[in-house]
Amino acid sequence: MERIEKIIWLIYKLKSDFSMRTFGERKWLQKIVLLAQELKFPLNYDFRWYRYGPYSSSLADDGYTMQMMSSDLRNHYICSDEMKQYDGILTRLRNVIETASNELEPLEEPEVVELLASLVFVAKYTYPQPSTRDDIFASLHKYKSFTFEQMEIAWNILEKERFVTIGEE
Repeated sequence: MERIEKIIWLIYKLKSDFSMRTFGERKWLQKIVLLAQELKFPLNYDFRWYRYGPYSSSLADDGYTMQMMSSDLRNHYICSDEMKQYDGILTRLRNVIETASNELEPLEEPEVVELLASLVFVAKYTYPQPSTRDDIFASLHKYKSFTFEQMEIAWNILEKERFVTIGEE
Protein backbone atom coordinates (compact mmCIF):
# COMPACT_ATOMS: atom_id res chain seq x y z
CA MET A 1 0.00 0.00 0.00
CA GLU A 2 1.31 3.45 -0.90
CA ARG A 3 2.14 6.08 1.70
CA ILE A 4 -0.68 8.40 0.59
CA GLU A 5 -3.18 5.56 1.04
CA LYS A 6 -1.91 4.95 4.56
CA ILE A 7 -2.25 8.64 5.42
CA ILE A 8 -5.81 8.68 4.15
CA TRP A 9 -6.66 5.68 6.30
CA LEU A 10 -5.03 7.16 9.40
CA ILE A 11 -6.34 10.71 9.11
CA TYR A 12 -9.91 9.94 8.13
CA LYS A 13 -10.19 7.24 10.82
CA LEU A 14 -9.20 9.88 13.37
CA LYS A 15 -11.15 12.78 11.89
CA SER A 16 -13.77 11.89 9.29
CA ASP A 17 -14.34 15.54 8.35
CA PHE A 18 -10.64 16.34 7.85
CA SER A 19 -9.80 19.03 5.31
CA MET A 20 -6.59 20.82 4.31
CA ARG A 21 -8.51 24.10 3.95
CA THR A 22 -7.51 25.63 7.28
CA PHE A 23 -4.10 26.23 8.79
CA GLY A 24 -5.21 24.47 11.97
CA GLU A 25 -6.09 21.30 10.08
CA ARG A 26 -2.80 21.33 8.17
CA LYS A 27 -0.91 21.79 11.42
CA TRP A 28 -2.90 18.97 13.05
CA LEU A 29 -2.00 16.64 10.15
CA GLN A 30 1.71 17.27 10.68
CA LYS A 31 1.59 16.50 14.40
CA ILE A 32 -0.65 13.43 14.09
CA VAL A 33 1.62 11.83 11.50
CA LEU A 34 4.73 12.43 13.62
CA LEU A 35 3.02 10.79 16.61
CA ALA A 36 1.79 7.87 14.47
CA GLN A 37 5.31 7.30 13.16
CA GLU A 38 6.55 7.15 16.74
CA LEU A 39 4.14 4.24 17.21
CA LYS A 40 5.74 2.52 14.19
CA PHE A 41 3.06 3.45 11.67
CA PRO A 42 5.14 3.04 8.46
CA LEU A 43 5.14 6.39 6.70
CA ASN A 44 8.79 7.50 6.91
CA TYR A 45 8.37 11.25 6.67
CA ASP A 46 11.31 13.41 7.68
CA PHE A 47 10.43 16.26 10.02
CA ARG A 48 12.26 19.44 10.89
CA TRP A 49 11.47 22.15 13.40
CA TYR A 50 9.25 24.91 12.11
CA ARG A 51 7.61 27.89 13.79
CA TYR A 52 4.58 25.76 14.70
CA GLY A 53 6.49 22.64 15.70
CA PRO A 54 7.51 19.55 13.74
CA TYR A 55 6.93 19.93 10.00
CA SER A 56 7.44 17.80 6.88
CA SER A 57 7.18 19.50 3.49
CA SER A 58 6.63 16.16 1.71
CA LEU A 59 3.75 15.42 4.09
CA ALA A 60 2.24 18.83 3.27
CA ASP A 61 2.44 17.95 -0.44
CA ASP A 62 0.81 14.58 0.20
CA GLY A 63 -1.90 16.24 2.27
CA TYR A 64 -2.89 18.43 -0.67
CA THR A 65 -2.79 15.42 -3.00
CA MET A 66 -5.04 13.55 -0.58
CA GLN A 67 -7.46 16.48 -0.45
CA MET A 68 -7.80 16.52 -4.25
CA MET A 69 -8.79 12.84 -4.43
CA SER A 70 -12.44 11.97 -4.87
CA SER A 71 -14.35 11.00 -1.76
CA ASP A 72 -15.08 7.61 -3.33
CA LEU A 73 -11.38 6.89 -3.69
CA ARG A 74 -10.67 8.08 -0.15
CA ASN A 75 -13.49 5.87 1.16
CA HIS A 76 -11.97 2.90 -0.67
CA TYR A 77 -8.70 3.39 1.23
CA ILE A 78 -10.44 4.06 4.55
CA CYS A 79 -12.28 0.72 4.30
CA SER A 80 -9.22 -1.27 3.19
CA ASP A 81 -8.87 -4.66 4.91
CA GLU A 82 -5.12 -4.40 4.34
CA MET A 83 -4.98 -1.61 6.95
CA LYS A 84 -6.60 -3.63 9.77
CA GLN A 85 -3.11 -4.61 10.91
CA TYR A 86 -2.67 -1.01 12.11
CA ASP A 87 -5.84 -0.86 14.23
CA GLY A 88 -3.74 -1.23 17.40
CA ILE A 89 -1.65 1.81 16.51
CA LEU A 90 -4.79 3.80 15.77
CA THR A 91 -6.29 2.81 19.13
CA ARG A 92 -3.12 3.76 21.03
CA LEU A 93 -2.93 7.11 19.25
CA ARG A 94 -6.60 7.88 19.98
CA ASN A 95 -6.12 6.93 23.64
CA VAL A 96 -3.06 9.15 24.07
CA ILE A 97 -4.82 12.12 22.47
CA GLU A 98 -8.00 11.57 24.49
CA THR A 99 -6.12 11.18 27.78
CA ALA A 100 -4.00 14.25 27.10
CA SER A 101 -7.02 16.30 26.01
CA ASN A 102 -8.84 15.41 29.22
CA GLU A 103 -5.88 16.13 31.47
CA LEU A 104 -4.83 19.32 29.68
CA GLU A 105 -8.16 21.14 29.67
CA PRO A 106 -8.78 23.93 28.70
CA LEU A 107 -6.40 23.28 25.77
CA GLU A 108 -8.23 22.23 22.62
CA GLU A 109 -7.23 19.02 20.81
CA PRO A 110 -5.11 20.75 18.13
CA GLU A 111 -3.04 22.45 20.85
CA VAL A 112 -2.75 19.18 22.77
CA VAL A 113 -1.51 17.35 19.67
CA GLU A 114 0.95 20.18 18.99
CA LEU A 115 2.30 19.94 22.54
CA LEU A 116 2.65 16.15 22.40
CA ALA A 117 4.39 16.14 19.01
CA SER A 118 6.64 19.07 19.94
CA LEU A 119 7.81 17.33 23.13
CA VAL A 120 8.57 14.14 21.21
CA PHE A 121 10.46 16.07 18.53
CA VAL A 122 12.56 18.08 20.99
CA ALA A 123 13.33 14.98 23.08
CA LYS A 124 14.35 12.77 20.16
CA TYR A 125 15.32 14.81 17.13
CA THR A 126 17.10 17.98 18.21
CA TYR A 127 20.84 18.43 18.40
CA PRO A 128 22.39 18.47 20.82
CA GLN A 129 19.86 16.19 22.46
CA PRO A 130 18.65 17.48 25.80
CA SER A 131 19.84 15.26 28.63
CA THR A 132 16.99 15.87 31.08
CA ARG A 133 13.29 16.46 31.00
CA ASP A 134 13.84 19.96 32.38
CA ASP A 135 16.20 20.70 29.46
CA ILE A 136 13.50 19.55 27.04
CA PHE A 137 10.91 21.78 28.70
CA ALA A 138 13.27 24.77 28.69
CA SER A 139 14.09 24.22 25.00
CA LEU A 140 10.45 23.95 24.03
CA HIS A 141 9.49 26.95 26.16
CA LYS A 142 11.82 29.13 24.05
CA TYR A 143 9.56 28.53 21.02
CA LYS A 144 6.15 27.71 22.46
CA SER A 145 3.92 29.30 25.06
CA PHE A 146 2.95 26.08 26.83
CA THR A 147 3.33 26.25 30.59
CA PHE A 148 5.74 24.00 32.44
CA GLU A 149 2.74 22.40 34.14
CA GLN A 150 1.18 21.56 30.75
CA MET A 151 4.49 20.17 29.53
CA GLU A 152 4.81 18.06 32.70
CA ILE A 153 1.33 16.57 32.25
CA ALA A 154 1.93 15.86 28.55
CA TRP A 155 5.38 14.40 29.25
CA ASN A 156 3.99 12.01 31.86
CA ILE A 157 1.41 10.74 29.37
CA LEU A 158 4.05 10.32 26.64
CA GLU A 159 6.38 8.55 29.05
CA LYS A 160 3.65 6.21 30.28
CA GLU A 161 2.84 5.30 26.67
CA ARG A 162 6.56 4.88 25.87
CA PHE A 163 6.83 7.69 23.34
CA VAL A 164 9.72 9.16 25.33
CA THR A 165 12.17 8.21 28.05
CA ILE A 166 14.89 10.35 29.54
CA GLY A 167 16.61 10.95 32.85
CA GLU A 168 15.17 13.48 35.26
CA GLU A 169 16.94 16.13 37.29
